[in-house]
Amino acid sequence: MVSIIIPCYNDWQYVEQAVDSALNQTYIYKEVIVIDDGSVLEEKSKLNEIVSNFNSLNGSELCQVISYPDNKN
Repeated sequence: MVSIIIPCYNDWQYVEQAVDSALNQTYIYKEVIVIDDGSVLEEKSKLNEIVSNFNSLNGSELCQVISYPDNKN
């Protein structure tokens, strides 16, 4: 299994393209993990929507979001 990690902080616009690219790779055994490092609530909602849409289209749970409450920088 290959885990593809996509970091995000208040920048959901590029996450959809990154997730799409990762899931369309030819290697079969993969998962995509989007790490949200304390984005604002609207960003968190959009990230969860993107991931939910990809999982629905693929009929699986290949993609997930892990959210942290505060940015640690």
